[in-house]
Amino acid sequence: MLAPRSAYPRARVAATRALQIDPANGEATAALAKIALWYDWDLPGALLLARRSVALNPASPETHIVLGLSLLLRGDTAEAGGELRRAIDLDTLSGRTLSSATFALVMIGEQDAAAARTRRFLAAGPRSPY
Repeated sequence: MLAPRSAYPRARVAATRALQIDPANGEATAALAKIALWYDWDLPGALLLARRSVALNPASPETHIVLGLSLLLRGDTAEAGGELRRAIDLDTLSGRTLSSATFALVMIGEQDAAAARTRRFLAAGPRSPY
C-alpha cells in the first residue's frame, strides 16, 4: 500500500495518460475528480470533473459516486442523494458500490433509501464484497 503522497500523484499521471489515449474516458475523469476532492482539496474542481465524468459515462456507478460525494461535501444533499441512489441502482451486486454510496446516504439522512438498497443487495445472495 502506498502513502497518499506517492499514490495520488501516480494516479493523476495514470488518469491523465488514459485521457490522452481516450479523451472521453469517464472513469479516468472520475479518478481525476477523486484526486481533486481527496488530495488537492479542490471542491469546485472536483465538481466540474465529476459532472464531466457522469456526462461521459452515465452508466458507470463510480462516476455517480464521485459526483454524489462531491455534492455532499458542498452541502447539496438532495442532488447528492439522487446521484448516490443512482450509483447503487446501476450496480446492485457490488459490495464496494453499496458500501460507498449507502454510507454517504446515511450521512445525509436517507437511512430508508440506504436500508432498502442494502436489503435488495443481501436478498441477491452471496457474492464477493468487491
